[in-house]
Amino acid sequence: EGVGLQLKGILETMATAYLQKAYSRISKAMVSDLWTNHAYAGDYNPLHEHTTNTAAGLSGFMWLKMPEEMEERRLNKANHRVNFGDSDGQYDGWTHMCWGLGSKTDLYNLKLGSEEYVQPEVGTLYVFPKWLHHQVMPFFGAGERRSIAMNWDVIQSQQELQSIMSPNEFNSFISNVPEDH
Repeated sequence: EGVGLQLKGILETMATAYLQKAYSRISKAMVSDLWTNHAYAGDYNPLHEHTTNTAAGLSGFMWLKMPEEMEERRLNKANHRVNFGDSDGQYDGWTHMCWGLGSKTDLYNLKLGSEEYVQPEVGTLYVFPKWLHHQVMPFFGAGERRSIAMNWDVIQSQQELQSIMSPNEFNSFISNVPEDH
């Protein structure tokens, strides 16, 4: 229980700082869910987004353990060549993040990219808005791919709410908040 509360405190402090630095929000992030994912050969996680108890929310994950061959591929990535005609294994176990529709040809038309494949690295933590679609590609080989994932509710300060709502919206919102809150 003590270590869990310490982890919760660290994650909340970090996500609150993320809100302030990335979005200039006067808000607080509170961990609402925390779980581990254990994947083995052939496992994958289909395209999805996360939910929180609040309209605004954050999600994140951190890799804890990689199968040996995935770790070797990461360490030798400078020597790894991508052959798109035979890309089998290139993205095994990677996380695919997608924030819009498009294709690679959009880049030639000066349209910004809207997806990224993220190679797992033990100890790397990603934080993103809960609406960001993502999926984990399957991998094949021995071993376990383990991660911890989390969601944060975003609690807006009164100052933040007043900055994003009209006076009528804010008064309506406040009138619906129970007195004990």
